[in-house]
This record gives sequence, structure tokens and C-alpha cells, in this order.
Amino acid sequence: MDDIALREKANLMIKLSQDYEKERMSAAKNRLKFRLILASKLTELRQAKANAGIDTLELMLLEEGDKETLEYYRAWHYHENKYKGLEKIIEAIKESLHLEKFLGRIE
Repeated sequence: MDDIALREKANLMIKLSQDYEKERMSAAKNRLKFRLILASKLTELRQAKANAGIDTLELMLLEEGDKETLEYYRAWHYHENKYKGLEKIIEAIKESLHLEKFLGRIE
């Protein structure tokens, strides 16, 4: 692998890593906002179903259909899926670099 191609892959890794960080922070921010809404309505939701776990409580909250709550939930999962996808791409590029380095030693 020549230096130019290596530099291009390194620049791509930097950009993807920055995008990853941005998406992860956005997912965390939206998750926090969603969970704050859940916490504020916890007593009300527990009255409806006392032994409910967190997943059930989240579904109960979503069933209420509050637009703001739905938006935070959607944004949380959208950004979470996006950063997980970026994570896979970054790992694939790392593996590609390791393979190319290994093959370069063999030749």
C-alpha cells in the first residue's frame, strides 16, 4: 500500500471517528431527555402497573403519544443506530489496514 492510499484511509478514519463521536453524543443527549420525561411520569405510570420494568414503562410512556417524547425516543434510536453502524465501518477499515500490513510483510 502506498503512502497516499494510507494517508487517505487515515483521513477517512479520522472523519468517521469524529462522526461517531458526534452521533454517540447526540444519542446520549436524546436518551437522557427521554429518560427525564420518563422519570417525571414514573409515579403515574407505576400506578397503572406497579411491577413494570423499565422497558415496559418506556412502552407505556410511548403509548401516551406525547409528540416531544416520541421525538426524543426516535432521535435516540436513530443516532444510536447510526453510531453503531459507524463503529462497524471503522472496525472494517482497521481490519483492512491490518490485513494490508500483514500482506505487505509476506511479499
